[in-house]
Amino acid sequence: MPDESYNSLLTEFLGSQNLRALPADIAKLYSQHVRRRHAQPSLRGWDDTTWRSHWESALRLADAALGAEEVGLSEGNEGLRRAAEIFEWLTDAGCESVEIDEVLLIAAACYQVAGYPARASGVIKAARPLKQEVWLAEAYLQGNFPELFHRVRDHWSEFTGVGARDGETELESRAHPGILRSLGVVCAHMRWGDSRVGEAAQKLSHFSAVMQHRRDDSSWLLARLFARIAQVYSNSGLRTVVTGLRAHGDTSAN
Repeated sequence: MPDESYNSLLTEFLGSQNLRALPADIAKLYSQHVRRRHAQPSLRGWDDTTWRSHWESALRLADAALGAEEVGLSEGNEGLRRAAEIFEWLTDAGCESVEIDEVLLIAAACYQVAGYPARASGVIKAARPLKQEVWLAEAYLQGNFPELFHRVRDHWSEFTGVGARDGETELESRAHPGILRSLGVVCAHMRWGDSRVGEAAQKLSHFSAVMQHRRDDSSWLLARLFARIAQVYSNSGLRTVVTGLRAHGDTSAN
């Protein structure tokens, strides 16, 4: 369990981010996002270096905010919301060298963990059509469990019995079946109340550690967010709430 010094560092960092206001640099990003979305010219002086600076700042913010959220600090949700906004605005701000679909997924994942599922779903819907490679993540982030179940089933044959794909390590390739099983367990939990959901979330967390060794600078964050979302789903599902109420009722009756 993180010690008090770790929590203090997170609180201090997030407190320095001015999360309840819109600093000038973030306002500039939002303006660029609006201009590009409405097919207007970019702001003067806006370039890939500016985009990259916002991107790296958002990665640091999301990392710290997720750590704060995991240990129950109130600043965590605010930090994730702001990080989600930055990622969302970056998708329209323009940078040719970045895979925009992944930025959208990170934005939606941050919104989901921060407690804004409607905004998470809205980000995904506004971005359609997404590449087929991220359809599984799309259903997961929207909480569309019937569709997620079908997509897990359809993807199973693609990720089993094959070697590493382009850009993958052998370890990542071996992890894919476990990821699919974990997502399937999350679906089962939301439908029937599967007791293995905690173990499934833990496996997704282990996969995020594997992704830290990739050359790109964001896959580890998306994997970590996915693991946290599994925990959020397992704790907020109607079946979990009803079971808790039933147990409380039985105790009261006694």
